[in-house]
Amino acid sequence: MGAISSSSSLPILREFLTDSNRSVRETCEIALAKIEWDNSPEGQNHVLKNTSFVSLSVLSLNLNPHP
Repeated sequence: MGAISSSSSLPILREFLTDSNRSVRETCEIALAKIEWDNSPEGQNHVLKNTSFVSLSVLSLNLNPHP
């Protein structure tokens, strides 16, 4: 759930923060932190900067006339 960074996952993740299984609780904590960061202004800027760089790199590779 955290990997897709969908804020719609937040309620279910919060629900399992009190699960009796430590691994479940910790996984939910990590997923919540990731989703919150990815959707924060800082996280959005990070994605935009990295996406632009990757897009430009791929574009320059596609324009290279040499095999």
